[in-house]
Parts: sequence; structure tokens; C-alpha cells
Amino acid sequence: MKYRVVFIQRLGEMTASYRMRSAFPASYLGGTINGGDGEIIVFSKPLPDDLKLAKECKANGVKFAVDIIDDHFRHKMVGPIYEEMVKMADLVITPTANMSDRLVKYGLRPADVVIPEAYDEPHSDPHANEAEHYLWFGVQGNLKDIRPWIKQGTLNGFPLTIVTGPNENLGHEWTQWSPAVQTSSLQQANIVLLPTRQGTEYKSANRLVNSLRAGCFPVCGSLPSYAEFRKFAWVGKFETGLQWAKAMKNELNDRVKEGQAYIQKFSPEAVGKIWEQALEALGDTY
Repeated sequence: MKYRVVFIQRLGEMTASYRMRSAFPASYLGGTINGGDGEIIVFSKPLPDDLKLAKECKANGVKFAVDIIDDHFRHKMVGPIYEEMVKMADLVITPTANMSDRLVKYGLRPADVVIPEAYDEPHSDPHANEAEHYLWFGVQGNLKDIRPWIKQGTLNGFPLTIVTGPNENLGHEWTQWSPAVQTSSLQQANIVLLPTRQGTEYKSANRLVNSLRAGCFPVCGSLPSYAEFRKFAWVGKFETGLQWAKAMKNELNDRVKEGQAYIQKFSPEAVGKIWEQALEALGDTY
């Protein structure tokens, strides 16, 4: 990387956005997080203090990028900050094309570059048809995806492990998330459940990709970012997918194996190169 890069992300090391959208690219590019001298500043999930810092960057002629990961534009506190950051930024990044489209719907510019998340799970051979051990993993905010299926009894009788953070009223036992727990749980599971809900169409496919990488078969709801994986995962009506995976059990490992070859486009090297090219191009505008 030709330029010194500093990533600003204040939500903490335990968040997925910190790991995938700041820690990984900073490590790949030889940059720093939340400190150090930089010729390019990248704001991820900006907060009020970040807007002040972004204005200082502008005043001092320092190039900055903003990475818009989630659609928080209707949030009373951070929505106006997101909007102003997009308007001021020298480079706008999103993880999905849908999130870029949403910027346009809000009357803003589209993303200059779409950068997906790199997988961070170690490779495991496909083991989707060895048993029926199910897994859901994710941050507490995404429990809204799986909770209705637990509450209405659809998953009764399914040996299901939930890996997440502290929460209440889930209606199911859960295990505290950590990177090591996520990896071990994926190694023990065969099928990963990723139902979706309306309003989250901007989300990325990182959990689907990591599930394939770990050798599991994903049963997913519908997201635009999931569509390209239809050959390797169930993408569609979630309850139908549960039954399909049982009926087609003997096919699952072959599909996972094909998926593992396909997701090399999400390798750390491939995704890191996208970050490098985008930020070097920004630096070259000095």
C-alpha cells in the first residue's frame, strides 16, 4: 500500500463490522485502527465524533472514505451523520450493491466501490450430510431473524445450537460468541440456518460464505447478496429449505464442495486487493 491508512471504528473489537471492515483491511494494508498518522482515513459505522473528525480532515486536505455497512439513515441520532458523511467523503464504500442502491434512494450518490467481506473461517472439508446438527450464529441484533421460527415452534425437534451475545427472551439456550466458539460450532454443525427478515435486504453474505468455507450447508432466506449462491446453498422460502435439505441430504456435500471453490473470490487476498486498489486510487488524487 503506497499510502498510510487509518481506520476509524469505535464500536469495539467484538463487533463483526470491526473485524471485517476495519481490522482485516487495516492488517492487509499495513494500516492502523483508531490512531496513528494517515494520509487516508476510513470511517466505518460513523458516530457523532467521527463527523467532527471528518470535517477536520476536509479542512486539512486529508482524503477520507466512509464505509456504509448498514442502513441507519432513518435513525434519529446517526442518520443525519451518515448522510453528511456520504456527502463529504472523497470515497464512498458499501459491502453490497443493494446498500449502494439505497444511497441513491435517499437522494445521495451511489457507492464508488462495493467491497464484500472476506471469509475468516479456516477451511474444513464438507460435512453437511454426516448428521443433522443445526447452527445459527450472529450478533444480537440479528436474533430477530431466527426468533420467530423458534417462537412458533418450526424448529422444535431440530438439534439447534445458537451462538450469539447476551440477550433476553430468545426462547432457546444459547452459547456466548467468540471467534473460537464460532469456528468450533461450525466444525460440529452440518447445516447453518440463516433465515432473513424484511428490511435487511442491504445485508452482506458473510455468514453464508463463512458457513461454506467451514464445510456446512446453508439454509437461507432471501437476500439480494445471497442470490449468487443458489447452486451451493438453499436460498428462498426458509421453511421449505429445511425440508429440502433433509430430503436432498446426499447432495449437500457436493454442493458445499462446489461452493468452496466459488468463494475464492471472497478470500482475504482477493478482497484485500479490492481495498488496496480503491484506496490507492484515492491517494493518487492528491
